[in-house]
Amino acid sequence: MKYRVGVAGYGLSGKNFHIPLLKSLSQDYEIRAVAAGKRVREASSDLPDTIVVASAEELFRVPDLDLVVIATPSGLHAAHARAALEAGLHVVLEKPFATTLSEADGLIETAHRKGRILTIFHNRRYDADFRFVRHIIERGELGAAYEAEFRWDRFRPQVRDRWKERPGPGSGLLWDLSPHLFDQANILFGPFDWIWANTETQRDGAGADDWFHVVLGRGKVRVILHAGSMAPHAGFHYRIHGETGTFLSYGEDSQEWLLRSGERPGCTGWGTLPKPAVLFRPDGSEERSEPAGGDWRDFYRALAPALGGMGPVPVDALEARGVLALMAAARASSENGRRVDLESAFRGA
Repeated sequence: MKYRVGVAGYGLSGKNFHIPLLKSLSQDYEIRAVAAGKRVREASSDLPDTIVVASAEELFRVPDLDLVVIATPSGLHAAHARAALEAGLHVVLEKPFATTLSEADGLIETAHRKGRILTIFHNRRYDADFRFVRHIIERGELGAAYEAEFRWDRFRPQVRDRWKERPGPGSGLLWDLSPHLFDQANILFGPFDWIWANTETQRDGAGADDWFHVVLGRGKVRVILHAGSMAPHAGFHYRIHGETGTFLSYGEDSQEWLLRSGERPGCTGWGTLPKPAVLFRPDGSEERSEPAGGDWRDFYRALAPALGGMGPVPVDALEARGVLALMAAARASSENGRRVDLESAFRGA
C-alpha cells in the first residue's frame, strides 16, 4: 500500500529532510500536500504536482490523506499534532514533540483515543556513529562503561533572525539539540537517577540559550552532554570510557549536510563520518574504524509496515516523552542551580 502524506512546514526540516526522504521511498509514500506558510510560491514551484496550502489547519482538511509530518516550529508542535490526530490522521512529529509533559501526555491520550499512530522523528538514532557505538557497547567491546561524553560543538558566532534563536516556547539550543543527545544517552545508558544542568546565552544579541552542559547520573555511571555555538574546533563527538577501552569518534554523520546541499538520499558518501573512529586499549594499542551505514530513511522504512499494523512504530511516543522529561528537568536544574531527582521529574508536568 502507498500512503498519502501531507507535510506541515517548508523550512529546513520539511523541505530538506522529510520531503527528500519520503520521495526516495516512493514505493511506500506519495507526497500529496504541503503547508508552506510564507513559502507557498517556492513550494508550488518546487512541487508542481503537489497541493500547496498556507497553513497546517488547511493541510489537515485536504481529502484522502493518511499521514502528516509536522515540521513546524517547536512551540507549535503540540497544537498541530493534536489537530491532525483529531482529524483522523497518523502523525510523524519533529522533536521535541511538545514543550511540557502535560502537552505530551495529552497527545499520547489523543492518539490512543483516535486509534492513530503518533511517532517522533528521532532521526539521529540512524546516524552512522551512533549505530556503531551502540553496536560495540552491546557486544561488550568496552566492558562496563563508567563515563561517556557526547559533544555537539559548533562555530556560529553570528546570531540569525530565526525562531530558534528568538525568545519563545521551544527556542534555544537546549530545545534544539538536546533531544538528540538525551535520546541517545537514554538508549545507551538510561534510565538515570539524577540530572544537573547549566545553560547560558554566550553570543552578543542572542535571544535564547546557545550553550548547555548536562551531567546525568546512574549509580557510578556519569554521562555528560554538551553543546555550544562558539567552538572554532569541534574535537570529538563521542567519548566513552569503559573497563577495556576508550572509544572516540569525530565529526557529524554526513546525511544532514548532503541533504542541505540538495543531494539525494543514498548518494555517494551517504551516512558516513569525515574521520575514522578510534578504540584505545589499556595496553596502548589502537583500533581504527570508519563507521558507515547511517540512513535516516530507515525511520520511514520502519513506519510503513507499522501504518499497516504489521510492526512497531520506529520511535514510541512514550520513549520520546522520557526525552522530554529529561529536557524539562535540565531546564529546571539550570534555573534553580541544583541537581534534580529524576524519579519525581518523570512524574511532573
